[in-house]
Amino acid sequence: MDSHLAIHDFIEANNIDRDEFGNCTFTAIIDYQNPATSDKATTEVKIIRNGYNDGEINLSEGGSLTVENYHLDFTTDYQVYSYNSNSKELEVTGKSPKMGGAYKVSIYPV
Repeated sequence: MDSHLAIHDFIEANNIDRDEFGNCTFTAIIDYQNPATSDKATTEVKIIRNGYNDGEINLSEGGSLTVENYHLDFTTDYQVYSYNSNSKELEVTGKSPKMGGAYKVSIYPV
């Protein structure tokens, strides 16, 4: 439930537009950090805010962000979301072998 509240706070604080179903699509700077590397890119983000997939976050491939190298789809079942009120960013944390252990993805709307 805390992850859903983090999404809500992030959307409200950044005045992100929602479609008629409550979903959000916007451009953001993605700061990806894991034990092996860190990467920053600008891409499109979609946040699902209704139905069975509520809380799902999808990052579009772009630049160095590719599905071969990074997780680009997140869900509250496998990651933890938190809202940083100082920087107004949404932070997604998780752990996986693909990422070499723990990772953190920060999302900053452009």
